[in-house]
Amino acid sequence: MPFEDPTQENAGLLRKAFATSDPRVLICLTKIFDIRSHCEFTSSARYYYKNLLLANYEDYRRFFNFKYRYGNALITRFYLDNKDKRNATIHKRIAELKRLWDQRNIIFVEGMYSKLGVGNDLFDNAKSIRRIICPERGALQYRKIIESAIVKAYRKDDLIILALGPAASYLSAIVPIKYGIQCLDLGHIDVEYIWWVAKVDKKTLIEGKHAAEAKVNPNESAIVLNADLSEYQAQIIDKIC
Repeated sequence: MPFEDPTQENAGLLRKAFATSDPRVLICLTKIFDIRSHCEFTSSARYYYKNLLLANYEDYRRFFNFKYRYGNALITRFYLDNKDKRNATIHKRIAELKRLWDQRNIIFVEGMYSKLGVGNDLFDNAKSIRRIICPERGALQYRKIIESAIVKAYRKDDLIILALGPAASYLSAIVPIKYGIQCLDLGHIDVEYIWWVAKVDKKTLIEGKHAAEAKVNPNESAIVLNADLSEYQAQIIDKIC
């Protein structure tokens, strides 16, 4: 099920966010345009990204700013698609990511089934966690309400982490420019971390969480988490549903 309907309005919003060149925002792309990087992927990931590149090449040429230095959106996909799965390699990648929120007060802006950090220790080095819960689908329709909720909840030096599909891509580009609030779109990071901890070799369902790319297989069990939902509930400061 897609996160958003493919409407002209939604496409326009995402094009607007993607086209920003404001220095307060770093737009990131999947690391598939440097052919040299393809050797880092597993064969299945390489096949997928190669086909994605070929199928959408003309659109990429039309919308990309070739003078802009894009970031790497695949930093949140540090495990399954990578050929190098040595523990030392993954530990290093995770340690670098955790520096982003080390001893920071975080506000998660997430879908109701994202539950970032629930059932794992990925965000245990954060100073505090609060949550704004949003619709798991069609969140772009609520973008102004979500934006207002972020501004209302924000305290000086808070870090906003979004996991909300295309709505996260839009808001993480718009909110820093309008309000000077630091936002990171880190959707999928929590799922990838759980897959690594479980040492699965393919995208697997996770009980109680949204894992969009995992396919339902009646012969496979979902990953079961030891989750403290009372702590999760206590962290919720706003619901937009």
